[in-house]
Amino acid sequence: MGKIDNFLFYTGISILILCIFLAFIIFHPKKINENEYLIFIGGLTNEEILEKTLGLMEPGDILLTKPKSLYDSYEYNKKAYKKKRISNFFFYNMFDKILISSIGDTYWHVAVYIGNNTMNSLYLDNRNEIINEDFIQHKYFKVLNVKTSEENKNLAVERADEHFKKQDIYYSLKNGLIIVSIESANLNRRYNLKENELVCSSYVALIYKEVNFDNKPFTHITPVDIEFSDKTEVKFLVNETGFYVKNEVR
Repeated sequence: MGKIDNFLFYTGISILILCIFLAFIIFHPKKINENEYLIFIGGLTNEEILEKTLGLMEPGDILLTKPKSLYDSYEYNKKAYKKKRISNFFFYNMFDKILISSIGDTYWHVAVYIGNNTMNSLYLDNRNEIINEDFIQHKYFKVLNVKTSEENKNLAVERADEHFKKQDIYYSLKNGLIIVSIESANLNRRYNLKENELVCSSYVALIYKEVNFDNKPFTHITPVDIEFSDKTEVKFLVNETGFYVKNEVR
């Protein structure tokens, strides 16, 4: 590794240790039963999961994702983002896989399905990802329908496309630490955060600005706010036990 990668490596390790302490000593994660009220389809093959996933999703749906393990996270990032795999792994995993865990046993990344087997989200940059066999192999995920008009869903997809082309929304680790810490500690504080320096969940809240996912500014929206909002409902999910779907979309 070069000097920059060495610096990122050791800095990342130090921050990870600190965040593990904060997540499991100071904060109090919630336990969540995500399979409740869903129908178990079965333990499908990756090919079957991919086919069913692409068949059920519609533009404007929200995807909540998490890696099957830290190793799976590394392998997926190594294949998808070869140029920045070390910085992606340490800095993004520090926020997603550790701090978000302090909120609860839930998902760590949020994206919007924009059609054509593609999801758009904010990582260290604004990026489009193809939902393919690599995605199915390395990740668990939940797909949400947003309870809003088709017009608002279309607007969200258009905004995602516009921000992807302009690259005018920036990933902010600092703001992510702030909003997740507030959520984890169950505080009611609000900060003056820049509207173009966001994390994945606040980015989704930005492009869905007609939808009030929670009673807070969009800059403060966390993945948990979106997952458990009364403005969203589960369509289907894939976890370690198999494929689950709501009766309406079976």
